[in-house]
Amino acid sequence: MLDFNAYGGRDYGCESKPALSTTTAKATKRALRVWLENKALLNGAGFHAGATYTAEYSTGQIALMVDPDGTGKVSSCKRGDALRPIIDLHSVKVAQSFKAGDALTVTYEPGYIFIRKA
Repeated sequence: MLDFNAYGGRDYGCESKPALSTTTAKATKRALRVWLENKALLNGAGFHAGATYTAEYSTGQIALMVDPDGTGKVSSCKRGDALRPIIDLHSVKVAQSFKAGDALTVTYEPGYIFIRKA
């Protein structure tokens, strides 16, 4: 796990203990997709609707980092008066890390999200 103090001591409002969730890599006609939608966990890690991030793809893992200069953007979906943050990783790059149907564990830390094969 990364020590957020080594990265400028940024505090994105997430508790020091990482939060966990699960998801699945899903095949679509276009590419493989990983969909993250949990307002409390995403906001707690600093991935608010409209925030930008950088993604790093490697075998068995995708790492997302909050980055004001990042090319990825957290989408927002409005339900009623509330905005929900959504991260939709839907590209051939996802297939470099996972296979369709892989069970995934998602770890949320301050400024980071790690998606790994379960």
